[in-house]
Amino acid sequence: MGKTTSNSRRSRRAQMKAAGMLRVKNTYSYFSGPRQAWYKKTREDGKAAQEATEKRTNDSIEEQLQSNLNKLKETWAEIGYNSEEIEMLNEAYILLAIKHKDTLRSDKKEARKLMKAAKTSLMSR
Repeated sequence: MGKTTSNSRRSRRAQMKAAGMLRVKNTYSYFSGPRQAWYKKTREDGKAAQEATEKRTNDSIEEQLQSNLNKLKETWAEIGYNSEEIEMLNEAYILLAIKHKDTLRSDKKEARKLMKAAKTSLMSR
């Protein structure tokens, strides 16, 4: 596994201060090459840490949504929905679970139509 240190700015700065790196950085003038390189490196490290955190978060959310969807599919099958109806309910779940600000209302309407169609199909059998 990797390092177990925290990614917060506070903890990173505390580690740099303990190592004496901040004192060295402050000895350079503001526009000197080493100080500008320092700022560039910390900016790149911050962006990399932010991207890694976003990726971890998105992967976790995706995993939770997929787990919930699999449980729902099992429940729908137990209720008596066939594969075509489960696909409609699956599409409705995806529309409701993943929210897009610009299409939120139309997604809800479409999901309700799909759920209603699946239910009427189940009841007609």
